[in-house]
Amino acid sequence: SMSLGSDVGAPDAACSVAFQTAAQQLINNGCIVIAAAGNAGHLSNHWVGQPARCHGFMAVGSIDRQRHWSAFSSYGSDNGPLSNVEIAAPGSSINSTRRGGGHTVMSGTSMACPHVAGAAALLKQLHPTWSPERIRARLRDTATDLGMPGNDEKLGHGLVNCEDAVYAP
Repeated sequence: SMSLGSDVGAPDAACSVAFQTAAQQLINNGCIVIAAAGNAGHLSNHWVGQPARCHGFMAVGSIDRQRHWSAFSSYGSDNGPLSNVEIAAPGSSINSTRRGGGHTVMSGTSMACPHVAGAAALLKQLHPTWSPERIRARLRDTATDLGMPGNDEKLGHGLVNCEDAVYAP
């Protein structure tokens, strides 16, 4: 779960070789690599940031309590699947810990990313022989479609659905 990143200035921005190398090493060791899409959704350069846009990373966008796209959540373009949000999770007004101790309410795709990582961890626990790609596909295939029908630029395949990912046939 990588709740970090940087904005990009163009929809076809190249990915860092370091991020791509790191992702491939993690995948080769059985890890699914999940990253926050970024918080530039309200800007003209709203594209999914690095490392989420890079090959091997599962980009996570944010929804609010009404299951609508969070206006801050970065989103993709028509430049192919590697620059798009793949799945979404709650990221608006999330209770979180804060630096220095205590709790606060925060919003961002960094708040959404751990939801998807938790679902992936449950799948890995239940199916230790599943590859990272199989877990990733299961999360996509069982997501609850939101927004535009099918895979869309802001919400990807939809809201991560942990119950269906774990229990659906």
